[in-house]
Amino acid sequence: MALPIKNLDESAPKSASIHHSQLDSLEFRVAMARIQERLAYRVAMVGSDLDGQHRLIEEIQDWTGKLDQSVDRTNHQVDAALNTFSKLVGDLNVGLRAAFEEMGKGLEETRKLLDDKRVDLETVLDAVGQIGKTIRMLSINAQIASAKAGEHGKTFSVVAQEIKGLANEATESSNEAVKIMNLADVEKLLANFAAISSDTLSRTNMALIHTDEEFRKVVEGSRAELSEISTNSRIVAETIGAIRLMADRLVEKNGHANHLSQELEGLWLESDPGRALHPLIRSEHVRSDPDFDRLDDIRARGFVRIAIEPDFKGLSFRFGREPLRGLDVEYAKAFASWIGVKCQFVEFPWDQCTNLLWVGRSDHEPEADLIWSALPPSPRYQKVAYSDSYTYLEFVLARRKGDARIQGLSDLNGRALGCINDPAALKTLEEAGVRWSVNADLPGGHIRLGNLITYSDQSRIHDCLADGVVDAFAVDKPIYYWACTGHDSPWKDRIEILSGNLASQPWYYSVGVADTPSSFRLLREINRFLKWYRTQPARRDLEQAWQGGVIESRINYQSEKAGLRGAPEMLKDYEQWIEFLDEFEPESDASTIETIADEPEFEDDDDAQ
Repeated sequence: MALPIKNLDESAPKSASIHHSQLDSLEFRVAMARIQERLAYRVAMVGSDLDGQHRLIEEIQDWTGKLDQSVDRTNHQVDAALNTFSKLVGDLNVGLRAAFEEMGKGLEETRKLLDDKRVDLETVLDAVGQIGKTIRMLSINAQIASAKAGEHGKTFSVVAQEIKGLANEATESSNEAVKIMNLADVEKLLANFAAISSDTLSRTNMALIHTDEEFRKVVEGSRAELSEISTNSRIVAETIGAIRLMADRLVEKNGHANHLSQELEGLWLESDPGRALHPLIRSEHVRSDPDFDRLDDIRARGFVRIAIEPDFKGLSFRFGREPLRGLDVEYAKAFASWIGVKCQFVEFPWDQCTNLLWVGRSDHEPEADLIWSALPPSPRYQKVAYSDSYTYLEFVLARRKGDARIQGLSDLNGRALGCINDPAALKTLEEAGVRWSVNADLPGGHIRLGNLITYSDQSRIHDCLADGVVDAFAVDKPIYYWACTGHDSPWKDRIEILSGNLASQPWYYSVGVADTPSSFRLLREINRFLKWYRTQPARRDLEQAWQGGVIESRINYQSEKAGLRGAPEMLKDYEQWIEFLDEFEPESDASTIETIADEPEFEDDDDAQ
């Protein structure tokens, strides 16, 4: 028989009747213990976020160092480019100066040669001029002689003879003029000059080509450095956004912890601490009833409060005002139906969901009953007890659609990788030989990332890959399966999943509850549901729709070998609590507790291993 539960109205805790005379009562002790436990948990939440913030700051410092190195390399390249340019300009000036000197000499020689030709030509032309004068005189004489023609016409023979001689002389002068006008040597000199000019232009062109090649190299190198600087800047911006979000959470959590601490501190100064405790119990939603059992409380109120991430595409998400959908949502609804109640999803950032097992999202909200949101059992989560595994999956690598550069992890040397902010994911990458700034010195690394960005904001984990902030993304397959294949996915045909599991064995998710005796029966009921649901066709259809098929395995939280706790480990605490209550209330029937240890779900069968 189960522990008898006193179903109380949540708005009026039983502890409201505590008075000063009841300071030693069980209810007062329970209330104080649970408030102090809550305070300790709030302080631990702050410490956990501080650790995460410190890691992100270390990443930023590493990226900032890379930015400085890239800037230095770019500056060196620019300096080298300037030096190269100065040298090339100097060499070009020297070459051009020499060429122009050669051209000047050639022009001077050509000018002298033409001057000489001009003098010779003037002499020949003077001679031709004299001949012309003589011919004119002969012409005059011939005219005079013709007037006296007749018997004396023989005198024209003399004139004719003279004209013949003059004609010969004119011919010789003409030939001489032709020789003088022969500019073959000038043409040869000009040809040499043209050859020199052509050679000079050729050498100048080669120098310019060389200059262009050198500058292209410099520009390409600078462009690569600037691209890396731009990438690192985007990464820093992404990380600063994550730090800002975490800082806001830290401020809020620290405020809650300080407020609770001040309330507790002032409590002991009251004349009636029991009465003064009442408002604190109400504001903190503390269950002061020693008999409180969460499963019975859920059934009494008619709904189960389930902490869940609302932006986990493929697991629990929506667009606009539509209801939540996804793998985890469907599992949670099936469980609520199993115990006969409705679902009330308490939406919260994924990496903070386990906190809701102990505190509400605000001071005026009660805690969640369980978390059903892609929870991998891990020592990182404090005071969480885990169910049996409800689904198995692969840890995969995704890339932009058609990006042939990325075929696997080995192609990520020097590149940026995105990853869920999950210790199990980081551990898997580390075991696969991937190294980044935080674990750079660990042995066994053979893949050195340029950058690693861990994402807590699930709304960014698809866009960061599709938009080129990261080169690849390591992710749980269900989180990307719908995004890559869903008919209404905005990322369809933009990103794709590479085949193969990055982990050595399948991954798995569990349901989480608060690790307290009051949650034991709830966790036991979850395990009963999972054992039944595993055999149902609806479960196979669910797995097929959201991750492409059912993956079978037998691993669970106990396989982690990290001292994690589930229902079997909670059983002893539950029995001790019943015995403790029986000592305080021996007249109650609490001692008639059923022998839970003998129930089948804790036998060493396939489902428990």
